[in-house]
Amino acid sequence: MFNKRFKIGIIIFITSLLISCGATPKNKLVGKWADAGQEKSGDYMEFLEDHTVVMHTKAVQTPLLGKWAIADGGSVKVDLTVAETTQSILFQFEDDQLSSTGPNGAKNKLVKL
Repeated sequence: MFNKRFKIGIIIFITSLLISCGATPKNKLVGKWADAGQEKSGDYMEFLEDHTVVMHTKAVQTPLLGKWAIADGGSVKVDLTVAETTQSILFQFEDDQLSSTGPNGAKNKLVKL
């Protein structure tokens, strides 16, 4: 009985290890992300499978639309169009968060919802 439990435990461990190692940047990214500490504010970015991004914010009634791509080194480049002007943001994965640095040097961290 112990031997059978041990084998089942090993199989479960190896399976979960293989699944976690198979997470690509795209798989990690797709979904809704919000500012760390502001998860319940209603403001969030949604990364879709088709490489579009939708930014929902209470400050602007119409969601902002853009495109995202995985850049070299696994960083995420987001191009958002605001008032016919495209702005680019570069995010880096840090464990289970996305971080970016603004033009003033301020760091922004997003967590997956």
